Amino acid sequence: LETLASRNFQIILLPHVIRKTDSDLDALRAISTAASDHTALIDYTLMPSQVRWLAARAHLIITGRMHLAIMGLNMGCPTIALSTVGKVEGLYDLFDVPELVVQPNLGYGTEVTSIIADLDWNDIRERIAARLPAVRELSRANFEGLSLQEAPVSSRSE
Repeated sequence: LETLASRNFQIILLPHVIRKTDSDLDALRAISTAASDHTALIDYTLMPSQVRWLAARAHLIITGRMHLAIMGLNMGCPTIALSTVGKVEGLYDLFDVPELVVQPNLGYGTEVTSIIADLDWNDIRERIAARLPAVRELSRANFEGLSLQEAPVSSRSE
């Protein structure tokens, strides 16, 4: 966060899970309290369309959530993703941006900071944009052959 603030990024902390028993919001509140004036906390659950709106306007996304990584890349936004179960690597290979995948091991913040400082962000955006049509087509292909017709209604009277 300090690295982003020093580069004049406006930082938005976005919780994924808000529940009474288990919540990202508690940790994000603590981070927000300790963070710079460049940090804003969204303390309620957003609709997917609202998250897409934010992703479309972001210059950079850092996330541990696959769905936000997909939204960010789909909007053409450079997205650094923490990989916890191996799904992220395949997605990032499709976009030819494997350097944006970070293993959440001890000290991974240093790696994220290095990525932010060292990468050519215009090149990253160009690679994402160049591969986005093909990736979208692969996504559409997942639904080929599926019918949107209603299921047949039973002829039995109930």
